[in-house]
Amino acid sequence: MPFTMHSDILDQYWRSHWISHHGIWNLPALMISKFGFPSAALLLTDWFHGVWLWMIGPMLPDIHRLFLDSSGAMVILTDAGGHQEAVLHFLSAGPVIWWCLFLFKLPYLILDFVALCLLLRLVEGDRTERRLVAFWMLNFVSLFTLYVWGRYDILAGVFILWALVAVRKGKLLAGYGLLGVATVTKYYPVFFLAPWILGLGKRWRDRIGHVAIYFAAPVLIGVLGLYLSFDQAGESILNVGYQIKNVVRIAFDVGDIFWKEPFYLYPFVVAYAGLCLYDWYGRRRGFDAVVGSSVGYLMVFYALAAFSPQYFFWSLPFVALTLHRRSDLLPLHLVQVLFFVLGMLELGSDLLNTLAPVFPSLVTSPFQPRYYAKLAHIYPVVVGIFRSLLSASCLFMAYLLMARNPPSPPWEEALGEKG
Repeated sequence: MPFTMHSDILDQYWRSHWISHHGIWNLPALMISKFGFPSAALLLTDWFHGVWLWMIGPMLPDIHRLFLDSSGAMVILTDAGGHQEAVLHFLSAGPVIWWCLFLFKLPYLILDFVALCLLLRLVEGDRTERRLVAFWMLNFVSLFTLYVWGRYDILAGVFILWALVAVRKGKLLAGYGLLGVATVTKYYPVFFLAPWILGLGKRWRDRIGHVAIYFAAPVLIGVLGLYLSFDQAGESILNVGYQIKNVVRIAFDVGDIFWKEPFYLYPFVVAYAGLCLYDWYGRRRGFDAVVGSSVGYLMVFYALAAFSPQYFFWSLPFVALTLHRRSDLLPLHLVQVLFFVLGMLELGSDLLNTLAPVFPSLVTSPFQPRYYAKLAHIYPVVVGIFRSLLSASCLFMAYLLMARNPPSPPWEEALGEKG
């Protein structure tokens, strides 16, 4: 936690320190007026981190000195020069940043244990619980996302698991409300709305009510952001639009035979619609079907859409919940993690920069394999192959989770023959 980082965490806490150390709670108005950055869509997570910084304020009295209060401090959305300037300014504080990074990531550790407690409420049996604890606490994807990369995806994960606990207890309205709150922190829980509606609703009148409850939190936060800074409404929509591009970035140009203009086919949209139809016609019902469909839909997203490495963490709660029912998932998941690690080579210097708190020179002299003459041609091909293999494994897992009569894994058949 103290010796690794990605610049994303600086961007998050830079916005939040305006709350904790400057007393400015209306971040949307501040960000758009002073820095031209739309933040209404990030309001809930900004407030969460701001409250945390306020709580630990006495331990970080000079935190404002670690950040650049200028447009150059916008780590994510600036040019390479501004990005480098902000990171180097932070690293120049020396060893004190190790303590700072530890405190930055500490809420993710706390939420990690909260998520584990919620997971344990969804399974039964001592042996199953021990396996789940081992899977959750030792999983590389979790360790990398929360404690190396330093991303707050666990916040959405806690709300999703809380929603699953509510659904398991028959409290559907509370479950949909919590799922809506999760969507305000990260956009991906909206993927689950279709399988949840189809798998949990009995009558269409009830399903319409569930949709209304789900959208309560996103609409409330949207209206609040609009109220706090009306001038940035359009900018905030564009900010959300950037996330939407993940699902349409991979496309095929099928062309317009009449006007000869580009006409795109989006594989993820096609597959997602197909899964919705499958759940609708297949009458998949009940809690287990909802969990299986949710992870299946996510696997299709990983296979057919663009995503940042930390997004792979989204599937872990659902994979964990299915392990005790599907013994073939663990080896397949380990294969996915292997391809995930190899696919991260695409990040090049970004991946090495995670060690910047210990080796600041990695920021000023980054290593990017694709810019080396001897690697320039073969490197993208190799990384693309790893990404393709990851996509294949994700599609196969989606099939295993959603097929009515999936095949037994080879090792189970071998054991059955010996028995």
